[in-house]
Amino acid sequence: MSHIVQTAWSNPGGFSRRLAELPSEPHALATALENILIHVGIAHAEGSGVPERARNDASARTLFRLLETAVARDPRPLTERRASTDLLYGTCRDFALFAAGTLRSAGVEARIRVGFADYFSPGFWDDHWVCEYRRGGDWKLFDPELGPRMRNRFGVTFNIADLPRRRFMTGARAWQAVRAGTLDPSTLGVSAIGISGAWFAAGSLLRDAAALAGIELLPWDSWGPAAEAVRRRTVAETDLAWFDSVAGAFAHPPSTRAAAYALLSGFPGALPGRTVLSVVDDKLAEQPVI
Repeated sequence: MSHIVQTAWSNPGGFSRRLAELPSEPHALATALENILIHVGIAHAEGSGVPERARNDASARTLFRLLETAVARDPRPLTERRASTDLLYGTCRDFALFAAGTLRSAGVEARIRVGFADYFSPGFWDDHWVCEYRRGGDWKLFDPELGPRMRNRFGVTFNIADLPRRRFMTGARAWQAVRAGTLDPSTLGVSAIGISGAWFAAGSLLRDAAALAGIELLPWDSWGPAAEAVRRRTVAETDLAWFDSVAGAFAHPPSTRAAAYALLSGFPGALPGRTVLSVVDDKLAEQPVI
């Protein structure tokens, strides 16, 4: 089925057999991912920081590149626990990309979702990427970053393979809540580095819509009206209605990648071009999408 085909970002290429070492059952997959991947924020919070050799891990745009790096550092099966110096140092997007790629390889329909979670910082909705997969005709949210160690760290007791919808807000829903006045925009963003605002919700809205369309970019990539919002740290009045329309279209997204792509194509500027505005060494710069 075409919707289970890998995207250009989740395609493992020559590492297909290595990816198949990972289990496709969500709980087991989250446990296995903790053996090879750690969030850069957690590494800093625990005091170890990010090794110099891993400084650019989070900028890897494809699962192929992540797998290539992981295997080069430690050729053992991906289910084996790595030394801290041999781990991949990434973000929630990388956990989601690993999960989507693994599930797709196992014949499970899966897609990445971009939005905000309320279980990392009390009273704050943190930028977060998860995986959504189809089971029995229904879409289930799965947070592959919540392996045993992370669940213990954040006191998570809910089922990570069926994440409660009230604990995760998609980009479209977040934008709509901000616009309706039911969500304070200062309470969503990235708490660890102190950024928040409606402009961030606008970017998440586009990144989620793009991911649904099979375009799985980095958390700090922006394009179209969202790129201007990033530059100004505010959404232009003339763009508000445009973002409202995109959010309305994707609050209840299409069930297939092709349908999502067609829908997104209907909004001028909503599809990224060959380059996007991204963050490189703490500065904004144009970067290729893949």
